[in-house]
Amino acid sequence: MNPEQRAEAEDLSNQVGQFVLTRDLIAMRRTSPALNATGETSRVYTHNDDRVLAWKRAGGDDEFVVVSNFANTDRSGYKVGLPPGQWKEIFNTNAVRYGGNGAGNGGATFNGDQGLFLPAGGTIILQKQ
Repeated sequence: MNPEQRAEAEDLSNQVGQFVLTRDLIAMRRTSPALNATGETSRVYTHNDDRVLAWKRAGGDDEFVVVSNFANTDRSGYKVGLPPGQWKEIFNTNAVRYGGNGAGNGGATFNGDQGLFLPAGGTIILQKQ
């Protein structure tokens, strides 16, 4: 495969990954009132220098925390001070299916004081158990 063909194949792969990511987010949004326009939103954590932001979505009986790492570097063991309870990773924009390298928390469950793996330029979603 020549360099031009390789670049075209990578571009198509990225487009497919973005399409699947968007489709999955839309499907997730339909599963809970916490994730639609009527859900309550509140700030959990902001660190401007680290470029990390976390917010909680609540509605019905559901609670989610969305954590975004806008930096160009992975953050391992990063503590955002999750609200009390058990939180399970249910979504990671760095998943292989979306074109990422798959690094993340592997669907693990966390307590509020545990550190998370935040992929560079990525977002994870945690659901309260």
